[in-house]
Amino acid sequence: MPNNLSPFAYAVFIWFAFAIFGEIVSSIWLSIWLRWRGVRLPAYLVGIPGYCEKRYSEWCISNGHSSQRVLAVRALIFGNAVLAAAITVPMILSLQ
Repeated sequence: MPNNLSPFAYAVFIWFAFAIFGEIVSSIWLSIWLRWRGVRLPAYLVGIPGYCEKRYSEWCISNGHSSQRVLAVRALIFGNAVLAAAITVPMILSLQ
């Protein structure tokens, strides 16, 4: 990374790293939580956006729970990661 980056660029890179980390950790947490409750999740599908959310929604319907809060938080986390990537990737490409 070049030494002449602005503090804004460093802040954006840190935001991007935390956004991606948050998305990964929340996906792992949701998949583990679902497995603890007996929901079968093929490991190769866990990383597909929306799969764990769909299975969580199905579990909530079958157990009489509301899925809105968890799905809203997951949507915000995913949206944050997408927004961070949309800003960070062009910045990285402009450094080359």
